Amino acid sequence: MTIGDLIRTYERELEEAGISDARFEITEIISDVIGSSPSELMLRISDDIDRTLTDPLIERLKENEPVSYILGRAYFYNEVYEVGEGVLIPRPDTEILVSKALETILSGGNKKPVIWDLCTGTGCVGISLGNELYKAGITPKIYLVDKFEEALKYTKKNLGEALDRDRYEIVEADILDDFSFPESPDYIISNPPYINSKDMRELPLSVTDHEPSAALFGISEDGLMFYRRIADLSEDINEGGAVIVEHGYDQAELVRGIFSSAGLKDPVSFRDFGGNMRVTMAFR
Repeated sequence: MTIGDLIRTYERELEEAGISDARFEITEIISDVIGSSPSELMLRISDDIDRTLTDPLIERLKENEPVSYILGRAYFYNEVYEVGEGVLIPRPDTEILVSKALETILSGGNKKPVIWDLCTGTGCVGISLGNELYKAGITPKIYLVDKFEEALKYTKKNLGEALDRDRYEIVEADILDDFSFPESPDYIISNPPYINSKDMRELPLSVTDHEPSAALFGISEDGLMFYRRIADLSEDINEGGAVIVEHGYDQAELVRGIFSSAGLKDPVSFRDFGGNMRVTMAFR
C-alpha cells in the first residue's frame, strides 16, 4: 500500500469512528513513523509503507487521544516540548502570553528579573520566555511552580530546552494553599486553569477524556479563582513589575476588574490569533 492510499484509508476509518478532518493528525503520525516531516511526506505519497507500523497509533487516534500525546511532543514558541497523560498540551494561543511578557520585560530595563511562572505544567511558558530573554542578553531567575508531581515530571524533562538551565528552579507547591514567594517577583506569569463549569461540559472528548481536568477547570463556577489568588499574591511584586496571565475568551473584563481591585495599575488585555481577548497584564 502506498502512503497516499494509507492516508485515504485512515481518513475513511476515522470518519466511520466519528472523527472527521483528521488528515493533519494522520500525516503527523505517518511522518513520525517513517522519520519524515509532514511537508516531505507529500513528496513521498507514492512510496510503499507497512501499515502495521502505524495502525497501533491510529487506533489511539480513534479513541480521541490527542496526537501530541500519541507522539509524545508538542511544538511551542520555537521549541519542542515533551508531553503525555497528566500534563496540559501547549496551545498556540498561549504563545501570546510569552510574547507580551517578553515585550514587557525587555522594555522594563531590568537585566536580572525574577520571574515566577505559576501553574507551569510542561514549563513551556517559563522556558520559552527564558530562552528569548537569554538571547536578548537578559539573565533572569525563573521559578517554575506546579502542584502536580505528574506535571512536574515533564517540567523537569523540558528543562533540556532551556538555554541556561542553572537559572531555573522548580517549585512543587499549590498556590491556592499557604503559598508565599521566598524571593520577591519582578514578574508573575501564569496560564492557570480557567475554564468555567458550563464550558467544561462543552469541551471535545479529546480534551475531557485525556487531558488533566485539574489543569483546565478553574475550580470556582466562574473559573476565576486562580486570578483572585494571583491578585492577592501580586502584592509581593517589586515596584515597576507586572502580572501577565492567560484567561478564557470571555474573561478579560472580569480579570481586569480583579486586578484593579487588588491595586494593580493600567490593566490591559490582548487578542489571540483568533481575535479573542486572551492575555491580560497589569502593573505594580
